[in-house]
Amino acid sequence: MSHNNSLRKNVTKRYGLITGCQDVSFELFPGEVLGIVGESGSGKSTLLNCISGHLEPTSGAVKFATRKYGLTDMFRLSEADRRRLQREELGFVHQNPRDGLRMRVSAGANVAEPLMNLGNRHYGSMREDTVTWLNRVELDIHRIDDNPRNFSGGMQQRIQIARNLVHGPRLVFMDEPTGGLDVSVQARLLEFPAGTLEEGEDPLESMQRELGEEAGYSAARWDVLGPMLPCPGYSDEVIHCFLARELSPLENPPAGDDDEDLEVVLMSPAELDARLASGEEWLDGKSVTAWFRAKQLLGL
Repeated sequence: MSHNNSLRKNVTKRYGLITGCQDVSFELFPGEVLGIVGESGSGKSTLLNCISGHLEPTSGAVKFATRKYGLTDMFRLSEADRRRLQREELGFVHQNPRDGLRMRVSAGANVAEPLMNLGNRHYGSMREDTVTWLNRVELDIHRIDDNPRNFSGGMQQRIQIARNLVHGPRLVFMDEPTGGLDVSVQARLLEFPAGTLEEGEDPLESMQRELGEEAGYSAARWDVLGPMLPCPGYSDEVIHCFLARELSPLENPPAGDDDEDLEVVLMSPAELDARLASGEEWLDGKSVTAWFRAKQLLGL
């Protein structure tokens, strides 16, 4: 007979006269995946916080088959035992990755911390597990020592997912975990850094800002490649193209947009030409045009 991992019975949470969720009951067995669907504001996050032990319900029971005590009401455990349970046997992926990460320590340290909480003190073993999980969530392992604040919102979410899976939890709670992940997870777009001119901003100033935000670099030399019109006759949009040279990595890159999921890829001119000619890349028109003009300027 298979024993259930968890049981939620008549879980209700009220905030004064406002009801967050009411009379929610279900059982969850090992290997099962349960999705909770509802409109914004319908109480999904409230329910998730109740059943994960972060928020005590007004009424009802939240039971979990703990290793130490068996099937036990989470909120009848001592605070220390409940925290141990959350730390060792559960995972919780927050909707906002900044709520689930330590922003002042590296991405690698964030992923390795749950292993340390389980008593692992072998640095080589923890590093190996961390690299494995960064690869699994498709993050550049060369950025293992970068702080989360230097990643886009989508990449921060990937770090948080790796952090919550690295120690093999028995049950994982996820609050809209793919909300910040870009469709590039499925189909990647190869393009140069670019952005929108802010009010009163000079095109070169905009490009310098975008190079720092999107790629984490500054340039000592800038060559003007001229404007391009992406849709003449349909739009009056003008794109200003520049060639950045003599690049230097920024020690503290500015934070990019939270809804961007970017990966910086360094290529030689020959490698870029091969990728463009392969037919296997999703291409960006302005980047192809800029590269054509840059090759003319560089005599390639």
